[in-house]
Amino acid sequence: MLGLWPGRGWLQTWRTTEWPKGAPDSRLEIRLEPDGKGTRLSMIHSDVPAEQADRYAGGWPAFYWKPLRRYLVSTRPIMRSRRPGNMAAKPARRRAGR
Repeated sequence: MLGLWPGRGWLQTWRTTEWPKGAPDSRLEIRLEPDGKGTRLSMIHSDVPAEQADRYAGGWPAFYWKPLRRYLVSTRPIMRSRRPGNMAAKPARRRAGR
């Protein structure tokens, strides 16, 4: 993890065993922004080896984003119970003696 901005996103390195030997890690940035009643998730994937770029440009939507979207839509009532802009609900605080 190169950077974490709670409620706003993160920056990390990313690679696959399919990349050419000696190729450096790529950079994967996820940005979270309020969007109406929801959150817009944007991804920037940089420093991908040139011979792999087209494959991963098509692979992210097909194998990650579309399935994730289907999952999130199917759990929408659960997601709405959380405050907008937060990825995870915070546990309730208990008062002393309870």
